Amino acid sequence: MWLTTLKKIDGRLKIKMEEYVFDQDYQEDKFLLFEFPSEEFLQGVLKGDTKIEFVSNEKDPIVLCTEQKTYDILEFDTSNILLICDEQYVLSGNTSTFELRDKQPPFLLFRRMMHAAPITVSEIKGETIENPIYFDDLAKNTLCSKNEFNQILTDICAITVGRILKTPPKDLKDLIINQVLQYSRTVDDWRCINQEKCLEAINIPFIEYPVMKSIYYAVVKYYAFEIKDDEVVLDEKKVMRHIAEYAFKNARNGFISKNDFEREMDDHLPTGTKLNKELLYGMFVTKDRGYQYIDEETLPIDLIERFNELFRIHEQWEVHEIEPFFEYFITDSLPFIDLAARHCRFANGKWMHR
Repeated sequence: MWLTTLKKIDGRLKIKMEEYVFDQDYQEDKFLLFEFPSEEFLQGVLKGDTKIEFVSNEKDPIVLCTEQKTYDILEFDTSNILLICDEQYVLSGNTSTFELRDKQPPFLLFRRMMHAAPITVSEIKGETIENPIYFDDLAKNTLCSKNEFNQILTDICAITVGRILKTPPKDLKDLIINQVLQYSRTVDDWRCINQEKCLEAINIPFIEYPVMKSIYYAVVKYYAFEIKDDEVVLDEKKVMRHIAEYAFKNARNGFISKNDFEREMDDHLPTGTKLNKELLYGMFVTKDRGYQYIDEETLPIDLIERFNELFRIHEQWEVHEIEPFFEYFITDSLPFIDLAARHCRFANGKWMHR
């Protein structure tokens, strides 16, 4: 019998083998060697502080998940090789070597699927939901960590009706946050509200139905930086982006001059809040005479098509303006500069079509 443990050798994770009783079939065993993306990750696994699990479904390749992140498992060598163990060489019969590379959860695909069929008024009132998408099916077939899956649900304001997942339509989500922000102006600090007192003070249609209350709480959760009990600290960045979206959409074809935009933001931002354009990157591109609004959700979810569409809108991009549109493509191991270099040309401090 061979007892196998993980061991770091020459920067690569190896299998350390200790012989208890020689296994006659050991040459037919398959040993999996993983090259970890960081020493910190490796040490967490070795010490048992980082719990890992392999996740797969019927369609996609298997991935490895921690509680927080997801990793592609990339096979880059399969051969008979020597495993080093206490200065002895032990030949395995079948050894595969894998590299772990962190990857983004499938947020864009998930969002498009859920937003294609938002909840209707009749469904809010309790009528049968047509073409249901079940929570358990998505949880089982979405290849990402549990925390990433839950974060996706928060980011799209998803609720469960029974075991069915639904999201609110955009106009309902906007109506709710607009009323929440109106209420927030009546308290001492607009950032800090009590969600129950807010619910009592505002006027949301069909709020007598439990499903609508669930939608209200989901929208508040999305716009919250922190929630403790019923006390909510609103996220200034998300609130500012919501107000900016209103300003852009009221402008003709989404284009607004710099002065008009700043004036519009000053008129609608809560008292004491100053415009910070850095919080708005990923919503617009700067033109000679103003700002052109870009609705990220309408961009293609395919990487190459997204680049092509952005270069159709604007020929040359500053790094800080184009990078946020690829938030769901970049990872720690694949930063934007490396991603863009594969598909674009960089000159004079700007990215442009190759």
